[in-house]
Amino acid sequence: MTHPAKPEIDAVFAKYAEAWKTSAPEALKPFWDETAEPLYLAEEIEETLADWTALERYWAMNAGQHADVALKFSDGVVRDLADGLVIAAYRMEWRIAFTGKPAMAGDNRVAAVLRRTGAGWRFTAWIEAPLAAITYMRKLYEARA
Repeated sequence: MTHPAKPEIDAVFAKYAEAWKTSAPEALKPFWDETAEPLYLAEEIEETLADWTALERYWAMNAGQHADVALKFSDGVVRDLADGLVIAAYRMEWRIAFTGKPAMAGDNRVAAVLRRTGAGWRFTAWIEAPLAAITYMRKLYEARA
């Protein structure tokens, strides 16, 4: 059964993807519940970002490196954690054009915790969960066969 808030959560993810096109911290932060300490696990760094200073530093670092970011979310699943608190899992296709470097693209999975606020659904946690390297490589080889 589809979660009743899924259309709203889908819309948040779609708008968040659009905000990432700029990679600007001021475009990304409004999607987050500023009353909660964030938790952010990015695929490409080892550090767990667990406060606003770290997360804003990460966003600022990306703003200087990206000429364009294209994210596409699909196959979303939403489950209740508590009243007004959900966990959502999506498949994420990404393509990043770097400033002065070749572009990169790939597939990933994202799990996020969102809280319903007076302004709508806002993220409190974001976890990127790539496939194991051996699984990802097998998929790449199978796709070329």
